[in-house]
Amino acid sequence: IQIDWKMREDAPPQSIANHASGKAVVVRSGAEDTSKSFPSVDTDAIFLVDDDLVFSCEDLSRAFHVWKENPERMVGFYAYRHVGVANYTSPHWWFSQPSSSSYKDNPKWRLEEVPKATGPYSVLSDRAAFVHKEYIKNTFSAGICQRIALSVKVSSIAFKPPILVTANPVELRSSQTMSRWNQLVNKEIVKNSAACFSALMHMYRMNDLSYEEYTFTGWP
Repeated sequence: IQIDWKMREDAPPQSIANHASGKAVVVRSGAEDTSKSFPSVDTDAIFLVDDDLVFSCEDLSRAFHVWKENPERMVGFYAYRHVGVANYTSPHWWFSQPSSSSYKDNPKWRLEEVPKATGPYSVLSDRAAFVHKEYIKNTFSAGICQRIALSVKVSSIAFKPPILVTANPVELRSSQTMSRWNQLVNKEIVKNSAACFSALMHMYRMNDLSYEEYTFTGWP
């Protein structure tokens, strides 16, 4: 297991750097997000995860199993669905390459957060997700939409929706105060992502995204 440790100032904990399994190799690339250079890896699977999340081996094993069966798709734990904006007005032909600012007052889509296994979804956050290493190449900064940009890119290439897996990760900053703060931040992202998400869809020439109803909860 190769771990790309992106925190420049803090060294990885010994529990990771000297993992008891002897299978963990830490690479310190210094890049703080996936829009920067990514070190070469021998495996096809890359697991992207924030440093404040801890998953059980069982949860990771289930998600990795799903990804191995669907390596062309993104497999993760945090989902959204896109919804068309009713009062969207199609721009004139000379606005063929609109940016986020072009959609600021006229977004085509908006995002809704999907609580665990509560309905169809179409986009995954890269807060914790498995993805093929080829999708990581040539990524870019997408502002407030950085969390979901990779999911849109993968779907535009695979022509398939991502797959959601249920899990119960431990959030290291899970005090009641931090929990409320994270909820507010997430609501703000959902509220303000309509413009950049609409621009992402246009950039990848996606007229729509497929919805996925299936959520992998575990083996029988």
